[in-house]
Amino acid sequence: MIEWKSRKNHKPLIINGASQIGKTYIAFSFGKENYKNIVYFNFENSKNLNRIFEKDLNPERIIRELSVFSGSTILEKETLIIFGQLPSE
Repeated sequence: MIEWKSRKNHKPLIINGASQIGKTYIAFSFGKENYKNIVYFNFENSKNLNRIFEKDLNPERIIRELSVFSGSTILEKETLIIFGQLPSE
């Protein structure tokens, strides 16, 4: 994860694995050590969260709306955004 963070133009990191093995725990631990703040979004608990992504995929708009949705300021290179429990279709 350190190598991923150090890349200049890194893409989103996807951590795949079975349920209940510590993926979110590891992401939070990494975030606490390497970022000023962490914002966590859970698609299972926030049914309206997916609406933010339906309009378009404009990163500036998405970050602005995620900030409002979470009530937290999201700062570039200082905030780790974690998404959990994507709904299965």
